Amino acid sequence: MRRGLPRWAKAVVVGVGVVVAALVLAQATGYSVSLRSSVGDRAAVTSLQEIELQRMQALVAADMRYLEHVFAPDYESVPPPGIRLTRQSLLESVADGSLDFIAFEPLTAIEVRLHDGSAVLWYRSSIDILAAEEGRFTHEMWLTLLYEKQDGRWQLVHEQATAVGGFPPPTQS
Repeated sequence: MRRGLPRWAKAVVVGVGVVVAALVLAQATGYSVSLRSSVGDRAAVTSLQEIELQRMQALVAADMRYLEHVFAPDYESVPPPGIRLTRQSLLESVADGSLDFIAFEPLTAIEVRLHDGSAVLWYRSSIDILAAEEGRFTHEMWLTLLYEKQDGRWQLVHEQATAVGGFPPPTQS
């Protein structure tokens, strides 16, 4: 009489253990990797998360050189007020100070889903921004971003921001 688990049950236990270990490791490092992504995608996920963090810092610092590098020529954004911003209009507004990003930081992990040379990122963030014509806005929002690999590098093509709790009125400066 044989004791222990059948071979197929041992394989299931080992498989579940590997998945649990991968999820614990991903949570501990702060990175989120889709289970549908292959192991080879981990470097791309990390790179995209770093690019997005650098983009947020570049907006606060008005680092035009970096922003011109990361925004694709056909970039378009839809911020909480629902207007459409092109690459040119956003970059001009940041450069001339009519859009002043005072603070911009993630509140959750930056999630990444990769697919054939493109990536969707989403996360919750906090922003403090001064818009010359509208006033100062401080609020939380969810961001959904589409990056594409263009000319051998990741570039931001589309950005959609949704204010948490609705778009707030300007705060007193």
